[in-house]
Amino acid sequence: NNNNNNNKTKKALQDALDAHIDRFTCDVREVPPETRRNEAHARSRGYKKLIIRATNFPGITSRVTEMLAKCGLNIEALRMDTKMSPFNNNTTTTSGTRNGDDEMYFCEATVRLIDGAFREDTFKKEVEKLEDELSCDVDVEDVSDVE
Repeated sequence: NNNNNNNKTKKALQDALDAHIDRFTCDVREVPPETRRNEAHARSRGYKKLIIRATNFPGITSRVTEMLAKCGLNIEALRMDTKMSPFNNNTTTTSGTRNGDDEMYFCEATVRLIDGAFREDTFKKEVEKLEDELSCDVDVEDVSDVE
């Protein structure tokens, strides 16, 4: 019965978003119990959660992990996914090349602050640099004091 209620809630959320935002698509996914346990553990130590959204290209994960290492952060959990952009127009030029085949990159990372190596000011500058360089959005949440 609880599973049926969850499915109804997911469907209602998807329908509400589709009705109010033109050409919007979404997937509602249940958070697995092991992710919740990992996040609860992360909150009790010095951790941050990053969510990154960008246009996918070869080497993007390498660039993200390079930035995290440079900032004194150790990756504890990393989930990545790609999807075709909802704004994809899928047209073909006269030369036969495709326009609008933008694949979106999604990355969620839980990182641990390495004692003595992490500096908040450096981290903020590197996040801004990454956002400019990759034309991406980076959301950061400090999960060390959240219960």
